[in-house]
Formats: sequence, C-alpha cells, structure tokens
Amino acid sequence: MKKQILRSLKIFVKGSFLALMLTFNVYAVAQPFSGDPIVKAASIKHISSVDDKVILQLSLDNEAGDKFSVSIKDVDGNTIFQDIYTDKKFDKKYIFNKSESIGKLSFTIRSLKDNTSQVFEISTVARVVENYDVSIRKL
Repeated sequence: MKKQILRSLKIFVKGSFLALMLTFNVYAVAQPFSGDPIVKAASIKHISSVDDKVILQLSLDNEAGDKFSVSIKDVDGNTIFQDIYTDKKFDKKYIFNKSESIGKLSFTIRSLKDNTSQVFEISTVARVVENYDVSIRKL
C-alpha cells in the first residue's frame, strides 16, 4: 500500500512538473528610458497563452493626451504593426500565434511630442519535456 501511494505521488509530481514545463514563457525587458511621462508610464504584461496564441497587453497613462506611436518589430527588424494614438488611458491587447515562431519581438513606444522612446524586448521560449516512467514487475 505504501509503495502504491509513493508511486502515485511520484507520478503526480512528474505530471505537475511536465505541465509546468509545457507552459509558454514570455519575458519583457524594459530598456532605459527618458523622463517623458508618456514613455515612463508604459508597461507590457503577458496575459495568457491559450489555444496556440500568446496575448500581450500594453498599458500606459497619457494624462495630457499627447500623440504617441506604438510599433512592433520582429527579430529581423520587419515592422509587424505600427499606429499612432492619443488615448489618455491606453490599454490594448496584442495576439500572436504560437505556431509562428515568434522568437523575439520589440515593442517601441515613442512620444511624438519630444521624440523620446521606450523599447520592450519580448522573448518567447517554448519548452516541451517528455518523461517516461517504466516499471517492470515479475509476476
């Protein structure tokens, strides 16, 4: 009975570890920024990774309503997205397919008032761990 409990616990721990390793990890690293309030207020969060999609949320407070631009580039420097906004409370979600190799993306938030910017580098890493538990028992 004790062996069965220990084996069940061992399988549960391995399964939990496998589930943890299968999650999709996203890191956002902010580069140094200037004193512009628009640029300082920007933040990016990883919301979820569901149904082969990665969802990132860009938020910033723009109390003055100044113009700012958001651009997203891939690892090769190709522009994936670019737009200009004047929202005072900016909150937008961006959805990327996991099946496409996202690799590294860079989000650039630029104040058009004084041309200062903040860059977020997004690195995605997918890990798959296979674990086999083989037991042989002589009958």
